[in-house]
Amino acid sequence: MGGYFPYCATRGTSQPVRVFCSQTSSSVALDRPNAPSGFIKAYNGRFVSDDCTEFIFTGFDIWRLLEGAEGIYNAIPDQNLLNGVYNESVFKAFDYILDSAARHNVKVIIALADNWKQTDGIDTYANECNGGNFEGFWSNPACLKLYQDHVGTVLNRVNTVNGLPYKNDPAVFSWDIINEPRCSQTGAEDGSCKSAIQGFIDSMASFIKGIDQNHMVTTGEEGFFAAGDPAVSGNPADWAGQTGQDFRNNHMSKNIDWATVHLWPDNWKNYDGNFINNWLTTHSQVASQLGKPLILEEFGREIDADTDSARASERNPTFTQVYNYVQNSIQTGGSLRAALFWNILIRSQGEPIPNGITSNAYGVSPWDSTFTGPVQTHANWIQAHQGTTVPGCTPGTQNGGSGTVQQQSAPSGRRMSA
Repeated sequence: MGGYFPYCATRGTSQPVRVFCSQTSSSVALDRPNAPSGFIKAYNGRFVSDDCTEFIFTGFDIWRLLEGAEGIYNAIPDQNLLNGVYNESVFKAFDYILDSAARHNVKVIIALADNWKQTDGIDTYANECNGGNFEGFWSNPACLKLYQDHVGTVLNRVNTVNGLPYKNDPAVFSWDIINEPRCSQTGAEDGSCKSAIQGFIDSMASFIKGIDQNHMVTTGEEGFFAAGDPAVSGNPADWAGQTGQDFRNNHMSKNIDWATVHLWPDNWKNYDGNFINNWLTTHSQVASQLGKPLILEEFGREIDADTDSARASERNPTFTQVYNYVQNSIQTGGSLRAALFWNILIRSQGEPIPNGITSNAYGVSPWDSTFTGPVQTHANWIQAHQGTTVPGCTPGTQNGGSGTVQQQSAPSGRRMSA
């Protein structure tokens, strides 16, 4: 990767990685001379560095970076999940990624599980611990123990490149408990589905904080409002209120440091610009009520053809709309502080999309008009607005949470396979 795209943070998992940066050129680079080297915390609805300077950023999501290099993705064969056997060579590749991120002043968000991946996702856990019953994963004691063992392995992992335990590595911006948690509609009417996910989020946020008090934690969810919530009309459709997510309550825990929301107009079949503004406004208002900063962790638009004309008509207007909203929120003190687009697609100019447009209709390449247009413009704006000190913050004392975290015992790690 070349060019200049500093002040980055990425979100990675057995699923996507998100990279946040504050300036860019025609291609991605992961360096910035003055990027904060310490841990980032949430304070009074803002993200702050150790010196109480507000950490504002922009960035992108990427899948393939960790898909082939993370000790989580495809590194726990289904038959070995119960035994806790990881692929050490793959984990070492992720060690390198984190060390490289630190050397280039990149911050990463790591999701600790995925709702969608059949390999090493919730389906894999459910097959091992609950007879394949996906819905029961959220409260089954054996499933929760498998998840906790996995979390303990990742957080206590000692990087073989730099010697830092992941839980002590400032390159990590935050942990996502799980990417886009949902359960089926079976328990929607009696509330059991919503209750199960809420219990999972509360208990696992506490568990993570018990191991790692350096890093922030968030839910990783799309941000649907539960049926009966005053803001439920802001959902993309009625089905969203029956997924088990409950944006307001899911982010209320003292162990959840910031709120996350995703935006998928194509997947949700809701392309109206008014919906996008309303979706962002409603979540911003609720996050403000909770006193927590908000990140649009995922947003994107499909294109029908790999051409700049398609990008200009089908994708760029949504990017511009989202970025304008974020800039206004930052300027006016709103809770929405950043947006990360899905997803970066690294390829040479003129090189076709591998396997065709249908395989990655969301892919944004560093030379295309989406990147050199709205992404570039927004990143320049972010760079120009660095350096603000957050009022009331005392350097070195921000704690990233609203309560005292109790230390818990945690698994020291699981076995590695060569």
